[in-house]
Amino acid sequence: MGWADRLALRHLLAAYAARPNSWFARKRQARYEFFRTVLQPRSEWRVLDIGIGTGGALERFNPGLRVVGLNLELPDAGLRTAMPDVRFVVGDGRFLPFTDGSVDVVFCSSVIEHVGGPEDRERLAREIRRVARAYYVQTPNRHFPIEPHYLFPFFQYLPERAQRALTRRFALGHFRRGSYEKITLLAYHDLVRLFPDAVVFRERCAGLTKSFMVVRQTPPEPVRRGR
Repeated sequence: MGWADRLALRHLLAAYAARPNSWFARKRQARYEFFRTVLQPRSEWRVLDIGIGTGGALERFNPGLRVVGLNLELPDAGLRTAMPDVRFVVGDGRFLPFTDGSVDVVFCSSVIEHVGGPEDRERLAREIRRVARAYYVQTPNRHFPIEPHYLFPFFQYLPERAQRALTRRFALGHFRRGSYEKITLLAYHDLVRLFPDAVVFRERCAGLTKSFMVVRQTPPEPVRRGR
């Protein structure tokens, strides 16, 4: 298969992944269902979604939750109107604007691999552990053969110079040609170090670990008031 054929295949994969009934979408929904199963959040609890973006995943897949969505920027008014049950907060996950233990559950899906360097990831992990009674952190596995953002085999192992050269020449995965983001995928031992008080679950695909779900559970406590 030549370069043109491989690129066409990656474009097809990216388009398929975006479909609401695709295998990728079903996998995402299964993660949210897993989140609800293992943490059993109550409707009265405050659930902080770090890096909520524009998806509103918790509202779509787990209706009835009182979600606080944290983004670096406030989403546009149309999105806020479309998700009336979500209270949006502008902030940085490395410096969460919440007091210790004041959040019932933190939800952080496919975010930590996008956060700066090692010190930034450590800050984010410490902040999650500081503010949350319970938390759920999902991130792709570094050692899965297909890099999930660029949809390119073993892209994560290439030096940054080679990665940038490829993105200048081709449109890869979810990125337009010439667009590049430095993404650092994490391995099992990284997550154990960052979240020593949690259990790491594996999501498998064809017998291989595709992503990790890091969970700290806590027993129920009296319901909090306010958002």
